[in-house]
Amino acid sequence: MRAFKQLLSVLLCLVLFAGCGGKSGPAEQLARDLEDRGFRVSVTRDVSPAEMGPALGDSRIDLLENKVVLAVPEGNPKNIVSFDKLADRLGAGEGFLAIGNSDVPVGQYTRKIFVHYGLDEQSLADAGVLTYGSNVKEVTTQVIEGAVDCGIIYATDAYSAGLESVDEATADMCGQVIYPAAVLRNSAHLDEAKAFLDYLTGEDAGKVFESVGFTPLA
Repeated sequence: MRAFKQLLSVLLCLVLFAGCGGKSGPAEQLARDLEDRGFRVSVTRDVSPAEMGPALGDSRIDLLENKVVLAVPEGNPKNIVSFDKLADRLGAGEGFLAIGNSDVPVGQYTRKIFVHYGLDEQSLADAGVLTYGSNVKEVTTQVIEGAVDCGIIYATDAYSAGLESVDEATADMCGQVIYPAAVLRNSAHLDEAKAFLDYLTGEDAGKVFESVGFTPLA
């Protein structure tokens, strides 16, 4: 059980740092230490079954969901209340929104939200209501510093930064941010891997995931 708790800590570190444009040195070191003891951890957002590698039987599950949220600076000085109201403001050439670049996942989800509301990104940029970040951490920082009225980030990033999320994007707006998990057929530690996956779907791990902004699905 102690090893599983250590692995869960590594898993959270790797997942929470996945969108930050960099790597977590301490998490990577702990992952290597655990690998020396016979465990291996790998985390990727939104991967297909083929990309995950050969899963053992039907062991692949959707483990977690991360919500795409509308985060505001402390005190919400511009009174941003929802994606609906924000879309109205942006369409009128008002407000200042931080978003991720189009080559990063959070930016791609944001563009789906624009499509949902019939907003043209170039028109918004020309109107001066958008600013960009090369990754979700940069978008989050702009919100923290109050440089923007709001930003579109992940629920876990809002939680880690202590930011208020005033709205969550629905699946109809931008799809879902899903983290799958599976036992790989070529694992040298199949029994341990099965037991760890069972642990991840249990109540204790679920409480930990929820505490940092995830929605457990399994």
